[in-house]
Amino acid sequence: MKNIFKYITIAFAACALLAGCQKDESTVDPYSVNWVYLEQPAVNSFRVAFKPDGLWEKAFNESDVLKRVRCTKPASKDVTVSLAIEEAYVEEYNQKNGTDYKLLTVAQLENETFVIKAGNYTSEDSIKVTYNNPEALISEGSARYMLPIIIKSVDSSMAISEQGVVNLFYEAEEQAGQIKVNPSGTELSREAWTIKTSDGIDYTSKLGAANASSVDFTSGSELVVDFGEAVQFKCLGIKYQSEYYSVKNLTVLVSEDGIDFKSVGTYETPKRESHNIELSKSRNVKAVKIRLNAGYYSSYMTLKEIYATTDAN
Repeated sequence: MKNIFKYITIAFAACALLAGCQKDESTVDPYSVNWVYLEQPAVNSFRVAFKPDGLWEKAFNESDVLKRVRCTKPASKDVTVSLAIEEAYVEEYNQKNGTDYKLLTVAQLENETFVIKAGNYTSEDSIKVTYNNPEALISEGSARYMLPIIIKSVDSSMAISEQGVVNLFYEAEEQAGQIKVNPSGTELSREAWTIKTSDGIDYTSKLGAANASSVDFTSGSELVVDFGEAVQFKCLGIKYQSEYYSVKNLTVLVSEDGIDFKSVGTYETPKRESHNIELSKSRNVKAVKIRLNAGYYSSYMTLKEIYATTDAN
């Protein structure tokens, strides 16, 4: 019996040794590889805004300087790294995250080739993005863009890390109006309106009449005001129970059919009990969406009334 246990023990030890050898042969120690990667920039999100007449309110920078190309160990020799803007990444990102970014075609890399000198961890030059004729974007209206920068190739002595991509994001918005204390136009009848959150909760009776009940909404909430028919929309007005719980900034989107919405601007609002966002030029719309981005002193805002005006006779 002792001999049987002896042979079983030896067999198990042999199997364990064989499995260990096989594992060593098939597994690459990541610490033995010198990886090349792109360090994430401190800022990767940018916002530009333009007016209906085509003039910039907040323009693109002349260029944006990012960080350098890096490796995890000192380079054993001079290493050349090639970067590129990869359009295919935009569609992959959209499918994975349910977004609708477009490639920012007006952007380009000032230099696509970088060298990490022997003994160094980083390239001598930083990655730099420049913009050519960004005015061409204005005709597209409000839109969201993306710029994926990837490591395209590297010296064979190095390996490309999973961190070999930097994604830059851009929000281009038409700033179609401005904040007014006393809006122009004639107030629209609220008889046929509905006011609902984007997930369908109905607040028509609470917010669609003067001196109605106040309602608290958290930052990021969206309200859809459907006029019931197409109107010549000029101004959106919002009242609060207290200026301390008003919106610090909000985005206004309009729709001709109540389904597809287009942004007409994000507005930094003054701290007071009402805000009136008046379009410089009225638009024929059926519905308006209000996105409450942030409050002044808390994460929620207390709305009391919503109204709108028209400049139609």
